[in-house]
Amino acid sequence: MTITPPFAAAVASLELEPWPLSPDQVVEGAPEVRGLVLHEDDAGERGVWEHTPGVSRDVEADELFVVVSGRATIEFAGGQVLEVGPGDVAVLPEGARTVWRVHETLRKVFQVRRPGRLHVTGVATVVVPVADQDEALAFYVDRLGMRKVNDFTYETGERWLEVSPAEGSANLCLVVARPERPAGGETGVVLMSADVLGDLSALRADGVDVDDAPLPEGEVVWWSGAPLAGMPTQFLLRDPDGNSLLMVAAAPAQLSS
Repeated sequence: MTITPPFAAAVASLELEPWPLSPDQVVEGAPEVRGLVLHEDDAGERGVWEHTPGVSRDVEADELFVVVSGRATIEFAGGQVLEVGPGDVAVLPEGARTVWRVHETLRKVFQVRRPGRLHVTGVATVVVPVADQDEALAFYVDRLGMRKVNDFTYETGERWLEVSPAEGSANLCLVVARPERPAGGETGVVLMSADVLGDLSALRADGVDVDDAPLPEGEVVWWSGAPLAGMPTQFLLRDPDGNSLLMVAAAPAQLSS
């Protein structure tokens, strides 16, 4: 049960659902736990929780709660002790190990905050192993129309070389192949094209190793672990090292964005 805010609830009389304790949580007696989530979103959950007399252990979430009725002693692994009763507000830190000694059936209103989401905004770079970085750079820039966006050498001698499509998006890092990551594989890199058939013809005329025709529609071909079925229009091309890339027709929404 979840309720769309704004709302008000008669917390003291709400019928709660069983939230059984696991056997290893029960320390003493036969305590029972019931609860009800009233509302949840990306930030966390809000609800009602009840614990009958007895002793149980728990590992806490990041929680703020207000006691509606009942009394309990909350013992923390570090030695701190909280005595809570009607009207008390308490905050529990995430990961805290606690023992709840409930003297009178305790009912509380809680808000549990979920861990903050990461701020990932996109894919930055895909690594492609090549035998010769300068030769690969010439291919990706002169043949595929990309632009060089990063090119520097570490003090230890390794060169970091990145190219990017004209419209930006993720970069390709052209690294020197190593025995554990040889060149000449299925890269898993998918390029979008505003004119995929025109690009197929242009690349073929330019001497690039490309498929003779777009992949057939409805016929599954496995590439880089993915099933390709020719939709949208697509074809495979290979760089001078034999690294294969997939060129796919951009969807209308992608063309207009």
